[in-house]
Amino acid sequence: MMDLQMSVSDCRTALSNFQSRVSDFEISFKDHLSVRTSVGQFQISARKTLTHFLHEVSELKRITKMSILDEEECKKELSKLNNYEMRFDEMLSHLPCENNGIYLNIILGNISVSILNRMQRIRYKEDYEKFKLRVNLILFVFAPVVYFFHLRVLDAAYNFFLVWYYCTLTIRESILQCNGSRIKGWWLFHHYASAVLSGIMLTWPDGECYQNSRKQLLFFSFYISFVTFLQCQYQRGCLYRLKALGRRHSMDITVEGFHTWMFRGLTFLLPFLIIGYVFQLYNAYLLYHLSQTYHCREWQVSVLALVFLLMAAGNTLTTAEVCFHKVRHRLDVRDRLHFSLNVILYQRSLYEISNFERNLKYDLPVLICKNDVVDKFFHAFLSQMKLWFEKNCIKKITCIICKIEDRDVLECWHFRVSVLAAGNFEKKHIESAEEQLRIIVRKISTVAPFLPVLPPNCSFDCFAYTDCEVECPNDWSELKPKTVTTEQMINLGSFNVGFYSIDLTVCYK
Repeated sequence: MMDLQMSVSDCRTALSNFQSRVSDFEISFKDHLSVRTSVGQFQISARKTLTHFLHEVSELKRITKMSILDEEECKKELSKLNNYEMRFDEMLSHLPCENNGIYLNIILGNISVSILNRMQRIRYKEDYEKFKLRVNLILFVFAPVVYFFHLRVLDAAYNFFLVWYYCTLTIRESILQCNGSRIKGWWLFHHYASAVLSGIMLTWPDGECYQNSRKQLLFFSFYISFVTFLQCQYQRGCLYRLKALGRRHSMDITVEGFHTWMFRGLTFLLPFLIIGYVFQLYNAYLLYHLSQTYHCREWQVSVLALVFLLMAAGNTLTTAEVCFHKVRHRLDVRDRLHFSLNVILYQRSLYEISNFERNLKYDLPVLICKNDVVDKFFHAFLSQMKLWFEKNCIKKITCIICKIEDRDVLECWHFRVSVLAAGNFEKKHIESAEEQLRIIVRKISTVAPFLPVLPPNCSFDCFAYTDCEVECPNDWSELKPKTVTTEQMINLGSFNVGFYSIDLTVCYK
C-alpha cells in the first residue's frame, strides 16, 4: 500500500514507474492480441490443409486398391495411409470445430463450442458424467415419492424435471461431440426421443386414462433411472481401465445402451437392459390398447405408444447388432493362437497326418491336432495366455521347434504383441471370422514350404514373454529364452486381435 505522506519527488517517481509499467503491459497485450490473430489465421489454414490431406488420403487409398501392387505391399501401403488418416483426424480434433450442427446453432447461435485445452476437455467430460450420475440418483429417489403421493403438481414437477434433464443432456452431448467424443447416432437420438416423451407426459391432461397408466409409467421411469445409475457407476470404472491400457479414447463417455467394449466385465448389465427394452415394448402395447377405448381420446396416448415402440425397436436392434457383431466378427486371442500353432505343426510335419482332424470352424475347414498330449498342452497354455492378454501383460509368444535328443533349436515362430492405439483401433477394418482364418493359414502356409526340411524326431515347445510382476501357474517355470544360432529370419506381416496387433516372424537355421 502506498504511503499517503510521500514527498513531491517520490510521488512523481511513483507515477512515472506506474506509467512505465502500464506502457510495458500494453505492449505485451498488443503482442498477445497479435499472436491470437496469428493463431486464429493458422487454425483456419491448418483446417483447410488437413481437410485437403484427408481427401488426398481417400484418393490414394482408392488408387492403391485398384493398382497392380502385390497383396502384401498393398496392405502395407494401405496401413500407412490409415495411419496418416488417424493422425490427421487427431490433429483436426485440436482445432476449433467448423460446424456445431443444426441443434447447437439453433440453441446457442453460431458460436464456437470447441475446448482446445485437453485438460479442460476431460474436465468437461467428467462434469458431464457426474451430472448424469447425480440426476439419476435424484430421479431414483424422486420417482417413489411421486408414485405414492397422488398429486398432479408432483407429477408435473417430475415430468418437467425429466424434460430439463434430457434437454440439458442433449446439449452437453452435442458439445462433447464437437470436442471429440464418439457417441453413436442412435443413443444421441434416444435422448431426443426421451425429451419428447417426457414433454408429452407433461402435457397429458389428468383424467381416467392418465390415472390408468400413471403407476406403470412411473415404475418404468424408476427402473430406467436405476439401470442408468448402475451403468454410469460401472462404465466409468471400465472406461477408466480401458483408457489406462490405451484401448479407449480419452473423450469416450458412458452410454445408456451396450457397446462392444462392455463385454469386458460388464455383461451382467445386459439382462437389466433387455428387461428395460421389454418394459418399453409393453408400455407401447398398453398405451395403444388404451388409445382404442372410448374414454381415451387424448392425442398423447397414441403418440406415446408410437414413441415407446420406436425406442424399444431401436434399442433392441442396436444392442442385438452389437452382440451379433461380437459373436460373428471376432475371434478371440485363444482361437487365433490355437489355429496358428496347429497350422505350424501341420505344415512342419511334426506329427503324422493321421493325428490331424479336419474341423469346421466359422464355415472353414481347419486341421486340428488331436494328439492327447498336444491337446492337453494347448488347452493349459492358451487358457493362461487368454488371462494374460486380458491383463495386458503379454509381450511375445514363441513356438520353438527343436531336436528331441539334444534340444538344439531349429526354428522359432515369434508372435510379437503390441497394443493398438484407441484411434488406430477404431480405424482398422474388421474382417469376418472366415477372412481372419484365411489370413493366418495363408501367411504360415506360404512360407513353410520354403523352410529347410526338418530332421526326424523333432518336438515343439511354447514360451511366453511377460511383464516382470506377472503371476505364473504353480507347475510353470521361468526359463532362459531359446534362440536359433546363425539364424535367418522371414517376416510374415501382422494381424489384429481385438485391441492388439500381432507381428509374426519365423527364424530358422
